[in-house]
Parts: sequence; structure tokens; C-alpha cells
Amino acid sequence: MTFWCVVQTETRREFTAADYLKRDGYMVKVPRCKFRRNGDWKIEPLFPSYIFAQAEPTNWSPIRWTVGVIRIVMDGIKPAELPEAEMEKIRQREGPTGVVNAPKWIEGTTRLVVIRGSFRNFEGIFQQERPRKRVEILLTMLGADVPVELSISDVEALRVA
Repeated sequence: MTFWCVVQTETRREFTAADYLKRDGYMVKVPRCKFRRNGDWKIEPLFPSYIFAQAEPTNWSPIRWTVGVIRIVMDGIKPAELPEAEMEKIRQREGPTGVVNAPKWIEGTTRLVVIRGSFRNFEGIFQQERPRKRVEILLTMLGADVPVELSISDVEALRVA
């Protein structure tokens, strides 16, 4: 019976580690997301520095010694298992290209309003989606445009009447 384990990789080495694991016969998943950075669409790992590898309960320790891998996330003395239901949720969010698309309300010119936190009620312009469910927006404060990174749940599209 195989299971999905969570593997922490070196910074920006998710795909390197995944390639080596695949060569060693492991099934690997590197969820990717599409977001805008500096006006261009980019595709990067959805979970920076983390990938998922499917392993047998008796054959997971070689994963740790793979090029690009820092560690296997552990639950005591055994790897922490990612339930198949969670992996299925990730698969469902992926489009036909295998990429999780940015939320539809995010576009390069979308005006956003901050709905909670220190910048509540400030309005800004979406700049780029960041990993870990965050966005960068440009706020005008004290006569200057200031980039601010916030949780996606702290902003919403500005409704114009």
C-alpha cells in the first residue's frame, strides 16, 4: 500500500529533486501555479520548497538522500502522510495543463480593497500573485505607491457601481 509523503527540497530545487526521484522509480507530484509577476505570467511551484512523493511503507528512506532533498516531513518516527483525498483536491484545482490557475478575479489591472488587517479599507492595484495564497498589491500612501504583500483572504475585488 503506497502513500504520499511530503518532501522538503532545497530552495528552487523542487523540479531537480522530482526528476531524481522519478529516475529512482518514485511517483512524484509538484503542484504548479500560474501567476503574474512584473506583468508577465509565470509558472512556479504552488508550495515552494515542497513536493510530494508516493512511497511504500518499507521504502521511503532513500528519498531523504536524493539530490535536492532536505528532509521528509515526519510524524514521529514515520513520514507524515498526505491523505489521498487532499491529493485529489490538488488535482481538481489543476487545469488541463496541470497548473493551478490564479483566481479569476485577479487580473493585471484589477482594483482591490483590503477588507481586514492594518490596511483595512485601503484600495490598491493587483501586482502579482505570490506563493502560499498571498498577493502583492500597490497601495498609494502618503503620496507614494507602496507594494504590500497580503493574504488573498484579506482582499477582494473592488465593486464599482
